[in-house]
Amino acid sequence: SKAANVLPTRATANANVRIAPGESIDSVLARMRRTVRDRKVSLRVVEGSEPSPVSSTSNAQFAALEEAVREVFPDAIAAPYIMLGGTDARRFTAISDAVYRFAPFRMDKAARASIHADNEKLSIQTFGEGITFYRRLLQG
Repeated sequence: SKAANVLPTRATANANVRIAPGESIDSVLARMRRTVRDRKVSLRVVEGSEPSPVSSTSNAQFAALEEAVREVFPDAIAAPYIMLGGTDARRFTAISDAVYRFAPFRMDKAARASIHADNEKLSIQTFGEGITFYRRLLQG
């Protein structure tokens, strides 16, 4: 509205949605319409992409990832999980069935909180372990 004490005649909102495997843009939009249940509210997709396919954990590529994890981080276990961020990895699913979102960095709460924030950083030791991991993965 034109002033803080004046009710607006129109309101808009944007929803930034991450779509779970097994769902689609259409299924999420349908769920949002069922949730809102107001004909005066219009929903539209401004831009979107379907969820990335789930990569196998029983192939040579995941085995190579597990081996590199074992060598560089012997106290860790490679386990699949759903990546919530929208990464560039989604662009590679058209050319490979084995696309893994993985960051080989030990991160405490403060380091995780700094991701995409001012002063985002890793310790020199953590960065070095990441470099060692990628070297082992590529040489393997």
